[in-house]
Amino acid sequence: MKMSSMKTGRDFGNYRAKAQSALEYLITYGWAILIIAVVISLLYLYVAVPKIIVPSTCSFVTGAVCQDMIFGTNTTTHSTAIGFFITNSRKYPIYDPEIYASVNGKNTTAAQCKPSFVLAGGSIICVLKVPNVSSSLGQFFSGSIYLNASYCGLAPNTSSPSSCSTVPKETYKGIYSAHAEPLVSPSYTLSLSVVNSTNPANNAKDELVARVDLLGYPQSGATINFTATFTKNGTNAVPPYSLQSQFVTTGTNGQAIDYVWGTTVSNVTVKADYAGLNATKTINFVAVVPVFFNISNIPTSLQSNPSGIATIDGVSYSYSQLTKKPTNFDWGCNTTHTYSFEPIIYNSSGTRFVFQSVTIDGFTSNSNSGSATVSTCKSQNVTVSYAEQYELYDAASPSIGGSVSPATSWYAPSSSVTISETPNTTGHYVFVDWTCNGTGCYSGTATSTSVTLNNPINETAVFVSTTTSTSTTSTSTTTSTTSTSTTTSTTSTSTSTTSTSTTTSTSTTTSTSTTSTSTTSTSTTTSTTSTSTSTTSTSTTSTSTTTSTSTTTSTSTTTSTSTTTSTSTTTSTSTTTSTSTTTILIESCYESTGYGGVGSWDYYTGTGCSSAQYYCNSYSETYSCSSTNNIGGGNGCQNISPGQVPKGVTSSGVCK
Repeated sequence: MKMSSMKTGRDFGNYRAKAQSALEYLITYGWAILIIAVVISLLYLYVAVPKIIVPSTCSFVTGAVCQDMIFGTNTTTHSTAIGFFITNSRKYPIYDPEIYASVNGKNTTAAQCKPSFVLAGGSIICVLKVPNVSSSLGQFFSGSIYLNASYCGLAPNTSSPSSCSTVPKETYKGIYSAHAEPLVSPSYTLSLSVVNSTNPANNAKDELVARVDLLGYPQSGATINFTATFTKNGTNAVPPYSLQSQFVTTGTNGQAIDYVWGTTVSNVTVKADYAGLNATKTINFVAVVPVFFNISNIPTSLQSNPSGIATIDGVSYSYSQLTKKPTNFDWGCNTTHTYSFEPIIYNSSGTRFVFQSVTIDGFTSNSNSGSATVSTCKSQNVTVSYAEQYELYDAASPSIGGSVSPATSWYAPSSSVTISETPNTTGHYVFVDWTCNGTGCYSGTATSTSVTLNNPINETAVFVSTTTSTSTTSTSTTTSTTSTSTTTSTTSTSTSTTSTSTTTSTSTTTSTSTTSTSTTSTSTTTSTTSTSTSTTSTSTTSTSTTTSTSTTTSTSTTTSTSTTTSTSTTTSTSTTTSTSTTTILIESCYESTGYGGVGSWDYYTGTGCSSAQYYCNSYSETYSCSSTNNIGGGNGCQNISPGQVPKGVTSSGVCK
């Protein structure tokens, strides 16, 4: 037992010693293991993985910016070349840039970059061949790069390449890292265009456009060198022409824009250079032809209008700009120009001016737009003709009443135009007359006539309808009197009425009339109550003659006390539709106030009364009213308008 226990203790001690030793080993050599893991990771990232994970990079400490690079390898020969795309980040141009690099610890030979003169912000393309270095696709390379150039900021003339060449070169150091890729030679193109291949030799600027494309895409920052020469006596000579700039940098669209102008008649060759490429264009500077515009028939009120009256070579001009002296237009001999004149110019209401023709260099056109070539190399007068017109405005009132001829239109001054009207007979309209505005216009009842336009004229034909439609609905409620009276002995004799009426009408009439009378009395008396309802009739043509005579004699002796309450409600509806030019004659006329007594006057009214009728009682000649305009059967009767007092009657209603 004791020996076994001693052995177990020794084993545990050994285990502890081994664990302590392993821990000390890890503490002592763990950092080394970590470094080895990092190195393996870096080797994997920068050697084993493709470029899409770790892209090629390059940079400079100062003086330049490396925009992009390619470490190229030929998959067949395994030859190597490095291409750099660099931007000048200095404040002034640099001249004659060259580059070299270290590959696998060895420096290459310097290679010339393009272009040789690079403006501030301009781009540089450098292609460096690496001899004696074999490369394979995906192989990783890194090293240093060196850009040497003369900084023009130190030169006497910062914009002169020759001045910059006198300055010692500076070196701008950078680094690069890249995986080898298929070798691609930088492919770039240069093109040049001019706006006008023929331009007047009068210092008019002609635009030049140079474009650079790298691998088919517009290259920005490319510095273009422009020059201009012309041939004199068969040899090149310095022309009396000016270029706006000798060096111009391309923008993001790959274009560099410059201008050339001069005063000598000659063919001028313009050339653009970039990175060993060049493009040329020839411009024919020709004699100047002053052109003067004359516009006829435009009134003073429009001559001061600032709005454009014409567009010449894409530029809008007002009347004053177009006809300015000296002229705004110096065209070159044998040059072609576009024009467009306003087809119609409106002045005041009803007056306008219409384009007629334009004559340029002896050629006349009736079109307001087109192009013309100045083939006669001398001063030119361009004549533009406009014609004045007046508006004849024709209308019908109301528009449904009829039509007028001609329709509203425009005419030359002194034009004679026949106007006529046609009523809408289907709609029962007839022509009344003409109303008008404007000197020389016609107003009257002639259905057709002529007017002469020496100014704007408005003519309106007036029509009226022969159809009348009337609809009336009325409701009335009357509550009459409550009275008490005592009467002793009344004798009355009356004879009435004799009347004759004759009516002729063409109409369609529907009428409903209802009259009700209610009497309640307590008395000893003799009474008569009657109720009548009339009439519903429809007629086209009718003639009626009616004669009626009624005689009533009554004698009554009564002593009575009578109280009468009468309530009458009358509702009548009358609708009449007629087509007629004749007023409907009186149907009936009745007394509305009752017997008023001797010396008073009574008021007659009714649906058949053409006007109010007043009758003065004449039982006593002493109180009768005299009148020379009597009608009916008594003295003092006459027709007057409602609200007026008849002749021989005082304002209080008593016969004089």
